Amino acid sequence: MLHLGIDIGGTKMEAVLLDPAGECVQRLRRPTHKESYDAFMRQLLTLIADIRAVSPQPFTLGIGLPGAIDPQSGRIKNCNCLVLNGHDLRRDIMQQLGQPVWMANDADCFTLSEAVDGAGAGATTVFGVIIGTGCGGGIAVHQQLLSGPNAIAGEWGHNPLPGYTPERDGPPQPCYCGKTNCIESFLSRHRLRPPLWGTSPCGSHCRRGAKRRSARAGPLATLYRCLCPQPGVGDQYSRPAGDCAGRRSVQRQPDLSRSACRHRAVDLLRHLPHADQTGPFRRRQRRARRGLAAPASRRRARAAVDTFFSRYVKLGENVQTEKAMPTIDDVSRLANVSRATVSRVLTGTRGVREESREAVLRAVEELNYRPSFAAQNLASQTSSHVGLVISAQDESHGARLLPLLSQALKGLNKSLLVQYVSDPVEQAAVIDDLQRQCVAVVVLGAVAADAPRNVIAFDRFGVAGSNSQGYDFAFATESACRYVIGKGHRNIALLVDSDSDDASRQMLEGYRNVLQNYSIPFNRQLVLTANDDVEQALLTLINSFSKYSVIIVKRDRYAAEAMRLLREFTIAVPQEVSLLSLEDSPLASLLYPPLTCISWPLEALLDNCIQRIRSLIDDRPTFATEGRSLAGRLIPRQSVADIS
Repeated sequence: MLHLGIDIGGTKMEAVLLDPAGECVQRLRRPTHKESYDAFMRQLLTLIADIRAVSPQPFTLGIGLPGAIDPQSGRIKNCNCLVLNGHDLRRDIMQQLGQPVWMANDADCFTLSEAVDGAGAGATTVFGVIIGTGCGGGIAVHQQLLSGPNAIAGEWGHNPLPGYTPERDGPPQPCYCGKTNCIESFLSRHRLRPPLWGTSPCGSHCRRGAKRRSARAGPLATLYRCLCPQPGVGDQYSRPAGDCAGRRSVQRQPDLSRSACRHRAVDLLRHLPHADQTGPFRRRQRRARRGLAAPASRRRARAAVDTFFSRYVKLGENVQTEKAMPTIDDVSRLANVSRATVSRVLTGTRGVREESREAVLRAVEELNYRPSFAAQNLASQTSSHVGLVISAQDESHGARLLPLLSQALKGLNKSLLVQYVSDPVEQAAVIDDLQRQCVAVVVLGAVAADAPRNVIAFDRFGVAGSNSQGYDFAFATESACRYVIGKGHRNIALLVDSDSDDASRQMLEGYRNVLQNYSIPFNRQLVLTANDDVEQALLTLINSFSKYSVIIVKRDRYAAEAMRLLREFTIAVPQEVSLLSLEDSPLASLLYPPLTCISWPLEALLDNCIQRIRSLIDDRPTFATEGRSLAGRLIPRQSVADIS
């Protein structure tokens, strides 16, 4: 089967048709029609028809576009092609073509591609940036996209321009999103063009502009090297440990003494190009190149050097001042408080007056001060880190949790250390390592009963001597079964992770309870165990003689795999077999048909997790109400058919 990919931009849309080997069969480009949504749809369908005319073979269709797709409604938002905002483009295209369509943010597609087999292959974290008609971005961790609850985790174009001042950056720039001074308003193609080229640039304009700016950059680079010849100008940096074993790291600073700068100024006079200087300055420059032989020439050259020194050495001092890292003394002087007060504010210690706290925070922001975590740990005898352990099976949950947990921990003056594990043995070793260096370790998955006190199971919050509490998978499974029974389904298949998993045992318990309450016989062949091989478990069900009309799965990716296999066996979803998941990740609304779910209550679990982390930071015992649990809510979509 062929594969058709379409990239929709604010200026143009481009389609490429690939064969199964990934070779390009046809590539077409068309301007983007932005007069109305109907005009855009006609142009897009015409482009697809032109591609279809090249080859009559069927093809899959994937579309990348600017903006985000709302996880709940499927409508497009934050798109710089304004006519698309508020429309369910994916649904409209599927209705016109009669085939499944995959759609995602263009920067997410670009980032994932580069993370898997492009420039970012092998990197743990990849941040991809698109600068076109607008500005977009995507983040991938371990070749998995981070989308966030609003499907815009990597977007940066609509953040405000840092350090904006009207004197330097011009008048405020309104943005179509309703805000002012978005980065996209300064950095996108239509904003970059006027200051660089004036009008629409052609290739020759670009080459001339680059050559002209390269010529101007040469003298500046020479000035930079002459004033501050050491590497790491104005930056403090340390030698590798092997260069100074057993000694402190060496801080190197440029020599800005008057004599050193005088010698560098003479060197600069010998290297600056003629065209950029006035006549008298060029004559002094030529004499400097000749070695300053004549006494009169030497006097005039020294005068030129003094002039140069008085004008330009301050630049080197400014470079050093601006680049030097601010210290806690700078913060205390600016805030007019003691160093101890600054330290107490930054470590979150109590007993600081509110006005002093606000003064310190203002000074920290103004100086862009970044405290040393190691120094904080030594001073407070505690850690500035919180660990997060994510199992391989819970990567989709981790992608949604990471940005929210990281943001919440900033309010506690803590930073996040993330570790991915693939099996229980590796998980135990990672937890043992992290709990020694972190104030708390959050585990996304099962936790051993004898785990240390500062190890927190994210979706379980029981304490010693109380019942197991947290997210109630049994109740979620019961709710799912009751929903499909209400739709007329009596033969219900259940897909769990494993027999030893606590959540899977809860799912089986809820499944049995509903069958017993509705007097439905329990069929052991309808209970499937993934055991890291979802495809094999589903094939066992499909090839069995057991009758089933609906499959309830724990994870959305299980449902996606089930849809693929059922489609290969020409089993229609939901007409012949319905699907329901207990997760509701962003993937659920992108499947075809969109997946009905019992949502995993991420926000409620996160709030409880932060409360327990705060208790550990304050060294207070953690209490839990006996029997308390959390339940998800039903998100009905189109993957469950009504056969009653």
